[in-house]
Amino acid sequence: MPAPEPDWSRLFPDEDYGYQFGVSSGDPAEFFRNQDDSSATLKERRQWLAEDPHRYSAWESDSAPLLQESFELAREWGTINESLENTHADGQILGGAWEPDFLLLHRRGGEQFQLVGGCVCFPSSWRLRDKIGCPLSQIHKPVPGLNKSLGPAIDKYLNHLKPGIAWLRSNWGMTPTSDLNYHPDLNRPPLEKPASPDNVFIRIEDQALVKLPKSDGILFGIRLVILPLNHIMAHKPARRGLARALDTMPEEVAGYKNLTSASSTILEWLS
Repeated sequence: MPAPEPDWSRLFPDEDYGYQFGVSSGDPAEFFRNQDDSSATLKERRQWLAEDPHRYSAWESDSAPLLQESFELAREWGTINESLENTHADGQILGGAWEPDFLLLHRRGGEQFQLVGGCVCFPSSWRLRDKIGCPLSQIHKPVPGLNKSLGPAIDKYLNHLKPGIAWLRSNWGMTPTSDLNYHPDLNRPPLEKPASPDNVFIRIEDQALVKLPKSDGILFGIRLVILPLNHIMAHKPARRGLARALDTMPEEVAGYKNLTSASSTILEWLS
């Protein structure tokens, strides 16, 4: 079954580039349900986990209740294989059973939510080990202007999440390959000056925030969709929105996204 077409109007609205925390409600079971009928995504996830589990998963001691509750929800949603129904809650098992990456956030002592565990096999140029144990403000610090623009709104929103719903949003970036795993230790190539649209891929991170009522934590899912730039050429609103985003993106943000060298060339193709 092919992946559903992205909501281009939300991903690339016809407006100047800016950070947005707009969310929509969805079904958590639908988000975490496996969609790749070929099982290639799960096969690759299990390969990376077997090769280096400490690179792709990390757990602090207080993540156990959140992980247990995530396992219970996975069973309730029917998003894990029946053979795992009675399995002890184990992060690597769940990381190899779900297609999306997932992170667990917990408020320690009533403070800001912190990252206490997760399994991330397909990171977008970041290390889970560098973020584990950190509050969200520290995790978001490398993103130019994000804390100033959205930090208080994110904290307020997370503190008022309601269970039973997946709150959905998306981010995007660009890479010169369709590789799922862009862990920095693998030295994947950055996007520089592409020769043609065939050498540029839109890397979409569909994200889901799910409240864990028993543990007072949050399950944060990240599902990747990677499409060639040519895919959106026929979608005029998406093409126009992407061009406007690139044209108005601040220099420091373009640098963070590794788009400085490529943006002018891509803009020519989109015009």
